[in-house]
Amino acid sequence: MVARAQVLAIIASPILGGPGKGLLQFARHASADTRVLLGNFSCRGQVSELCHRAREQGVAIELLHQRGPFDPQPLAQALQLVRERGINLVQSHGYKSHLVARYVAARAGLPWLAFAHGWTDESRRARLYNRLEKWLLRQAPVAVAVSRPLHDTLAQLRGRKPTELVLNAVDPQELRRAHGGAALRARLQVRSGQIVIGVFGRLSREKGHTHLLAALAGLGADAARFRLVVVGQGPERAALQARAEQLGVASQVSFEGYRDNMGDYFEAVDLLALPSLSEGTPNVVLEALALGRPVLATRTGGVGDLVQPGVNGWLVDPGDSAALAAVLRHLLQTPGELAALGARAPGSLARCFMADARAARIEALYDRLLRGPVQGRRHRADGGMA
Repeated sequence: MVARAQVLAIIASPILGGPGKGLLQFARHASADTRVLLGNFSCRGQVSELCHRAREQGVAIELLHQRGPFDPQPLAQALQLVRERGINLVQSHGYKSHLVARYVAARAGLPWLAFAHGWTDESRRARLYNRLEKWLLRQAPVAVAVSRPLHDTLAQLRGRKPTELVLNAVDPQELRRAHGGAALRARLQVRSGQIVIGVFGRLSREKGHTHLLAALAGLGADAARFRLVVVGQGPERAALQARAEQLGVASQVSFEGYRDNMGDYFEAVDLLALPSLSEGTPNVVLEALALGRPVLATRTGGVGDLVQPGVNGWLVDPGDSAALAAVLRHLLQTPGELAALGARAPGSLARCFMADARAARIEALYDRLLRGPVQGRRHRADGGMA
């Protein structure tokens, strides 16, 4: 009989991004045979947003304290947690977490499962960290990708080492609400007949916000019939606000910054836009579809696994502002289409995108790892071997 899975899942990110949401979701949906302890880095005593949310949801979490980015103290702390808590499997998300997991797994003689969530090249530093993470992912006995294109890249990188595909999933109950979508529309002073477009996520170059702003500007006088609600923080915020001013559409765009009550925002919008230049399997698209909001997105990463043209949304090529504008014009000419596609959106999600199905898939990986080493196999999302 396989030992009960006692997992230390290490994640460095302080924000509640996609990887953090996935970890909290898994911890809540895992079976009684699996216990998950999150390890989250804390610099100079700061408690992260992820840590706050984990504690609210009753998910076990421990802080790995560090005085600076190169402090080795988390290595000893993680190893101590493994020994004190009876951990029998280590899981990691991101290059810093991979470093700690690799050390702990080697010292304690435990299986190590490394997750890859994709890479951006927004800066020289990011590209350096990407190289480090890819090297570490080649060392992991088993690695997991969260989208099909990323799986193909990772499998090529790792050669004969087992590379798994576990797609992101959605649980609509995760989304917080405060006052509701109608109250939010009133606060934003949305006019009667305006189509409200939500753009939710990090404000960074690879998210392609500039192309959506250009599409809106390309509508001329019809731009006034739309309202863009941009939620998120990131290095491009000032540049995007300046670009909206330059294009003459600043009055049609609300930059909301970071918001915790995302349930209100999904309720308030008529359409989610994802103009990204690169993606994995975006949680924001899963959330929109589950809540009955159609999606206008680009053909990148795993987006095509989610958005089905004519069923729950529209797909255009990355960086094509004219194509984005063409879809927006189409919406003005066919006002009933948004509601029709929104009504079909929840039913368009395949079973593999449900939170309990994802949890079962990960637990099956744990079971195989705890049974012993798995050599030279690549596994599909359905659990079969390639």
